[in-house]
Amino acid sequence: MDLGTFVDSFDDFPALPEVEQIKLMSWYLITYRPGVHLTWLAVQACFNEVACPVPAGGYLAFMNPANLKPSFLVVVDTGKFQIHRSVRKEYDAKYLQGESTRHVHKIVESLRNDLPAGAESVYLEEALICLRHGAFRAAIVMAWNLAYDHLLRLILNLKLTEFNEQLPKSFSKAEISEIKCLDDFERLKESQVIQIAKSANIISPTVHMIMTEKLKRRNAAAHPTDVLISQPTAEEFVQELITNVVKKL
Repeated sequence: MDLGTFVDSFDDFPALPEVEQIKLMSWYLITYRPGVHLTWLAVQACFNEVACPVPAGGYLAFMNPANLKPSFLVVVDTGKFQIHRSVRKEYDAKYLQGESTRHVHKIVESLRNDLPAGAESVYLEEALICLRHGAFRAAIVMAWNLAYDHLLRLILNLKLTEFNEQLPKSFSKAEISEIKCLDDFERLKESQVIQIAKSANIISPTVHMIMTEKLKRRNAAAHPTDVLISQPTAEEFVQELITNVVKKL
């Protein structure tokens, strides 16, 4: 994980207590840059790299670990340190991402430059925040919002004629017979929109199958149920929607 992504995973890194900022930067160096010695200069460079203010008392605290309450550093040589084993284990459990998790985050972040400013970008950022902080139900909901909004805007901007021609054929008793603006889609069920898009050849049968299955899972996540949403489940959901729906439409 690059340092910027790590810092951005916190809501407001500079607002954290100074000691916590130093601990996190130290843990990042030990974990993701093992060839770099843990020194105050290396930690200070991390703050500079991401344009975060260096804690005012950081140097004195770091060079005299007894000043850090509780102390988390172990001196290994003059000016060189290691993180106490108990702290390393604690932070590994909280922040260390598995390879699959990093892969999913990379896929999500790769969309940032491809999406126009607006609702889709907001949904993308919220999905990423939810994944980072373990809000897996919310991540599923936000990922669905992203993919569904992406489909609606595709229809509205490029395929509106085809969609409106198919709408009464597929659902003659629908509440609305013609779409004129984005808000009009609210008068159709999401499942109806997906079915019409498939019948009008706006999306492929494969994309229709994926979105239909993901809609059911979104519903299970969005409503109070005893269904548990694990991290791998949420990551698979997000990855498939972005890879096989958003990027293909």
